[in-house]
Amino acid sequence: MTAQAQTFIQIPEYSQDNRVVAQAKIMWKRYQQRRALMNMPEYLLRDIGMTKYDVAKEVRKPFWQA
Repeated sequence: MTAQAQTFIQIPEYSQDNRVVAQAKIMWKRYQQRRALMNMPEYLLRDIGMTKYDVAKEVRKPFWQA
């Protein structure tokens, strides 16, 4: 089996700048989502299967941590 036959998808080559921008966008989105969780009423948290304890635990995470 050749190396080419083992390749399923080709991952595009991105410049380091594009990776940094993409990672920054992901971290900013995490920050926004965690802040939105803090402001959600309890009945909505129940709808998504979270408690106030779960929210507090999630919000304490740094924005770079998934």
